[in-house]
Amino acid sequence: NDEIRNFTRDPFGYLKTEYSKMFPNVSILNLHAVDNLVSAFICQNAPGAKRACAASRKKGQNNDTADESRNPSIPLHYDYIALAAHNNKLVRSTIKRRVLV
Repeated sequence: NDEIRNFTRDPFGYLKTEYSKMFPNVSILNLHAVDNLVSAFICQNAPGAKRACAASRKKGQNNDTADESRNPSIPLHYDYIALAAHNNKLVRSTIKRRVLV
């Protein structure tokens, strides 16, 4: 099958071609080939954002600013909350998952 051969030969090119049929301006960013994900995303996908690209690259080079971009969130244990709500009959269990999605 030609589709399988095309996918096997160039999986990223194949996926870009297929998704381009549904969405305009598709680009693929290889997360394994970059050191700074934010900088790579801005510099490769926003060609008019030259100052933002330069600033993100500069910030990525400064190790002292690395802590500023860390996510300070804490785990909220949504699974415990959902299970407790279900056990206390606060959630209707007659709804099928496919209806929720």
